[in-house]
Amino acid sequence: MQRHDGKKTSSTSRGRCFGGLWVAVALSLAACSNEQIYDSIQGNAQLECSKLPQDQYEQCMAEYSQTYEDYAREREALLEDNAKTGD
Repeated sequence: MQRHDGKKTSSTSRGRCFGGLWVAVALSLAACSNEQIYDSIQGNAQLECSKLPQDQYEQCMAEYSQTYEDYAREREALLEDNAKTGD
């Protein structure tokens, strides 16, 4: 195959280029931590809460105010309980 400058390239060198690209994309996606994803979801939910009337707003905000640390502790406890009971 010829490049735009007229030199020939092999399909394997193109494959390595695309392979490296996929690795870079995968690594950048993995860089988002669970906490960042959780915080983003919570933030979006809280933004939606701000569109509600005051009485519903307060209830909505309370529902989406749990910190990631509290969430992670509760999740771990549930996973341990499920492992003990075989669920």
